[in-house]
Amino acid sequence: MIRASFSPHSITIALIFCVAVAQSWIGSATTSRTKAPLSAFRRISLLGAHDDSGFGVNEPDREAGPSSRRAVLNRAARAGAVSLASVVAVVPSPAGAISEDRCDPLDPRCGADGKLREKGPDGKPIPRVTNRITHVVQLVIDVGERREEVGFLRFGLYGDDCPESVKSLLRFLTPIGITGVVDASAMENSIGVKSSPVSLLQGGVVPTICPGRGVEFGVPSQKKAYARAMGLREGGDNFVPQNRPEPTGSEAGARKHDVAGLISIPEQGIGFGSSGGSVDEAYASAFLVTADESASQLYDNKLRRRVVGQVIDNESMEFLARLASLPIQKKLGSSSDKGPPLLKVTVLDIGVQKVGAAGSESSKKTKKK
Repeated sequence: MIRASFSPHSITIALIFCVAVAQSWIGSATTSRTKAPLSAFRRISLLGAHDDSGFGVNEPDREAGPSSRRAVLNRAARAGAVSLASVVAVVPSPAGAISEDRCDPLDPRCGADGKLREKGPDGKPIPRVTNRITHVVQLVIDVGERREEVGFLRFGLYGDDCPESVKSLLRFLTPIGITGVVDASAMENSIGVKSSPVSLLQGGVVPTICPGRGVEFGVPSQKKAYARAMGLREGGDNFVPQNRPEPTGSEAGARKHDVAGLISIPEQGIGFGSSGGSVDEAYASAFLVTADESASQLYDNKLRRRVVGQVIDNESMEFLARLASLPIQKKLGSSSDKGPPLLKVTVLDIGVQKVGAAGSESSKKTKKK
């Protein structure tokens, strides 16, 4: 029988050879697969600085000869560290998804056009109170996917001047929700049918921003909002969305859209803000907040919207200016000056207080994460 024996030196040399082959393979694979520009990525060295010389022979090794025992042992001692240090992990940076010609939308100085400003937007003055405020509302709003920024929007409603409109808006802002006109044909076989009142507390977001002019609030999809509230992947085919309510077009607005910070609803009332579209999207644009004093021509004359309230403090006006300056998504070739924000803007919670009342009508309900 022939017994094979291997000396420690031969085992060391074999290990070094395997490491060298693995390193050269990883290096070539990394080079060939990484095609994105380095400006959009961070380079992270796992163990120490990257050794550009790789397994090249350094000065002491050259003196001893590239194949000498001393050179081999020196390279073996460095093999573990060099092999890991030479592997560079390429991961996206926070700005990795942003093109080089656009600023980071999380930066308050980033304008709606994607250009970086010297400073963030300043809030407009609080609107002068011209009508009696009957209810005060506070929206808690999240900007970004991971609660990067949370702000407050507080406004009062003119319940005496626009009673029907304010009543409808209050239902939309509380868990009571809005129930539309019942569609008899959809409810003929009501067994197993699922439905839910429409509330900004359930799926409420900022779907559209008109930069510098207005910020819209609504529920883009009743079906998706219901599914999320119930912890379901989807609403299902047996979900029936709320129809539009009875219009309130006969009620006049309380004032003109002549300052920033006014609460405005569609001419026919909440549920009539979307142009066409399915019933599921009827409440996508329930109300908006003006962000500029030059909106009267558009909202009063062209769209014939109705002012039902106003922002009431400086903090809210500052946050409104921030929302109105968020970068928006624009379809290629579109001439529209409005669009959905690049950052997701979600309504986290809503509180409602009747002026002069001891108790609060606050929803006391925070939406599910």
